[in-house]
Amino acid sequence: MTSLVSVTARPLISAAMLVTCCIAVLVARLTGSLDMARRWGETWQRSIGVGEFGSYDHAPHASRVTYSRTMRDAMEVRGMTWAYWEFAAGFGIYDPQTKSWKAELRDALFR
Repeated sequence: MTSLVSVTARPLISAAMLVTCCIAVLVARLTGSLDMARRWGETWQRSIGVGEFGSYDHAPHASRVTYSRTMRDAMEVRGMTWAYWEFAAGFGIYDPQTKSWKAELRDALFR
């Protein structure tokens, strides 16, 4: 039997909080949801994989890099697997026009 848990989080930021990533309150909310999922996995002896996460390319680039690294580190320290949202569009880490990596985002995820 396969178990599936979906955690629907409330919006992480309000319009009043539109600042660069990652302020302490945002990190606490992100990691709080991960901790809840980890506890569920431990209780039910299931591994946890985060199906998708990412940041849209209209966000400040430095914030995207920080968010990606923060999320990756938070998931991996909890023993979770993860998948980035997508490869080469609005959330992507690869630019198909220039046929090049967005190096800082790539490194935030894989180095």
